Amino acid sequence: MKRIFKYVCLGILLLFVIFVSFVTVKYFVWRKIFNEEKITMYCTSNMPEVTFNIEDKIKNYVLSNSTTAYLEFSIDETMSFLKDYVKVSDSLKANDMCVNAKKGKWEVYLDLEVGKINLPWVRFDIVKDDRETAELFVSDIFLGNVKIGKILSEKILSDMNKGISDGVLMVNENNFLGREISNIELFEDKVVVR
Repeated sequence: MKRIFKYVCLGILLLFVIFVSFVTVKYFVWRKIFNEEKITMYCTSNMPEVTFNIEDKIKNYVLSNSTTAYLEFSIDETMSFLKDYVKVSDSLKANDMCVNAKKGKWEVYLDLEVGKINLPWVRFDIVKDDRETAELFVSDIFLGNVKIGKILSEKILSDMNKGISDGVLMVNENNFLGREISNIELFEDKVVVR
C-alpha cells in the first residue's frame, strides 16, 4: 500500500513539474514574439518625447457651455497620463506598459517588477460594450499569453471592476468635472469621454 501511495505522489509531482515546465516554455516563446511585435504597439518604452497638455483639454471640457462637448484622448495621451499619475504600489513598479487597441477592447500589457525581481508580463483586457454607458470592465487577466482561470482571478477582477465603477460613480456623483460622464468609448487609436 505504501508503495502505491509513493507512486501516486511521484506521478502527481511529475505531472506538476511537466505542467510548470510547459507553461514556462510557452511563456518564454510568447515573450520573444511579443518583444518583436511590441515595436508596432503603443508602449511607454517607445512613446514620443512629447509633453501632452491633458489638463487644458479637461479644463476646456469642463468650462464648455456646449451640451455636446466631449473629451478625446489619443492612446499616447492616455498612456502618458497613466504613466505619470497612476501608481501601482510602493513595492510594485511598472517598467513598461503596452496597449493593443481594438474598438471596444484594449489589451493592456504591464511589465512589473517587485524590488529587483522582474515578474512575467501581465495582460488585462479592458472591455466596453456597445451600449451608451460610462461602464468599462476588465474581462480577463493573463500571465503572458496564459489566461488565468476565473477561479484564481475572480477576486482580482472583482476588485478592479469595483474600482473602475466606483471611480466613475464618484466623478459623476461629486460633480468633479461639472458634467456627468454618460459614455466612454474605446477605439483603435483613442478613448472618447462624453
